[in-house]
Amino acid sequence: MGPVAAWNLLAFAHIVFAGLAAHALGRRLGGTGWVAGVGYAMAPILVSHLQNGSSEAVSAGWLPLALLATLEAVERGGRWRILGAA
Repeated sequence: MGPVAAWNLLAFAHIVFAGLAAHALGRRLGGTGWVAGVGYAMAPILVSHLQNGSSEAVSAGWLPLALLATLEAVERGGRWRILGAA
């Protein structure tokens, strides 16, 4: 596999990961998860950064997971949940 194909595979996998993470956050907040997932994964800013080759855009999936962990730590408490959210 060449470097271009590897980058395309990585970018696609991270778009899917970002969508799944936003889906989980949307479900946790009581909404429809698929709207949050598709809306976040196909956000114009994310897609344009990936189209321009910005490597920072592939880390977009971690933001919804960090928010999900923070919500879990605030609502349930506990030392390990707070450390996991940090």
